[in-house]
Amino acid sequence: MKRPDYLIPYELMEAAVSGNEQCICRILGMYGPYIDKVCKRRVRDNGQTYYIVDPWMKRQVQAKLVSKILDYKITVS
Repeated sequence: MKRPDYLIPYELMEAAVSGNEQCICRILGMYGPYIDKVCKRRVRDNGQTYYIVDPWMKRQVQAKLVSKILDYKITVS
């Protein structure tokens, strides 16, 4: 059975929790499209409506994700 693409491999998560910067960046990359989707806002310009990614909101969501990754406790039973 194939593992779904949205699941984070255990080894990657374990390395990210220990503070490996590259692994944290990989996890942020995996969730990048979802973060972009939830951080969109509507902008109106001369009667036209555009949807853009709010960079401030995106940074806030990414910072929260990184803090939760670093606070995550892995227990093996």
